[in-house]
Amino acid sequence: MRTANKALLVIGMAAVLAGAATRSSLAAPASGGVTISPAAPTLELKKGEQQATAKFMVTNNYPATITLHFAFEQSANNPLHVADPRGQLSLAGSDITLEPGKGAEQVLTLRDDQAMTPGSQSVDLVVSQQGVSGQNGVGVLPSMRLPVTLIKDDGAVTSLGSATIAGPSLAMGVPSAVNVTLHNTGNMNVIPRGVVTVESPTGAVLAKGVLNEASKAVSPGAAITLATKLTILGGATVPGSYTLRVSYGQGGDAAAQTAATQFVFVAWWHIAVVLAFAYAGWFIVRHPDRFRRKPHRKEHAPPKRPLLIGRDIT
Repeated sequence: MRTANKALLVIGMAAVLAGAATRSSLAAPASGGVTISPAAPTLELKKGEQQATAKFMVTNNYPATITLHFAFEQSANNPLHVADPRGQLSLAGSDITLEPGKGAEQVLTLRDDQAMTPGSQSVDLVVSQQGVSGQNGVGVLPSMRLPVTLIKDDGAVTSLGSATIAGPSLAMGVPSAVNVTLHNTGNMNVIPRGVVTVESPTGAVLAKGVLNEASKAVSPGAAITLATKLTILGGATVPGSYTLRVSYGQGGDAAAQTAATQFVFVAWWHIAVVLAFAYAGWFIVRHPDRFRRKPHRKEHAPPKRPLLIGRDIT
């Protein structure tokens, strides 16, 4: 009897553990995903070429078969005057089916057209999953947007407009950061490069920083504001007009452009000294008697009395 009870107890515990394992496996999120490499394809039409191609790899990391749909959408980064370039783009296949752990190569083709604007434009490649959520342990993939850059070299112009420096007009110390705004006046995407400096009235560099350390790009017709941190190299002592200067360009052999703005430096102790002198002047004017030299008074000696020795004065 005891042996039978022990057997039933073991069977019951095994059933409980099996149920817990089943529940945990159902509750565990499905692992996997979709990877695309490279994630930002670029197609460049060189002068005289009629088409350009770019390839990227799509991999299914889910434990089940999935079907993906590819479509192009106009990018919000394009300026308004640029014609929609989607008509010049095509894909090898708008829908592909991938087995678990398998990948497929997609081919993008860009064809030249008179309507295509020279320079660089952007198109969003939208990838979405065709399927039902939860089926075979695979959830519906949220839409993925991949930026596709299209470049037409014939007639391309790379240009940056004048820089705007947002610095202080009055400072009590050397600035530790500054904002620089640049405008892309060409028709190509540009990654600005440059250096920001703070200079004393004698030309000494008191602070320095690298412009656009994050390598952000600005699209044609757009503007970008770059927050630049400055490394302090020296202290300012003399009050006066100091200079914030930015030297910027597109890097490489391109000539650098410069822009500058002035600010007045006055330290707190400069103000304290001026206030002290002002108070001293006011006090002297208000109380002149305290600082006026008093005339020296001569003490009069008592009158000399004649000697009356040996004389009878009675």
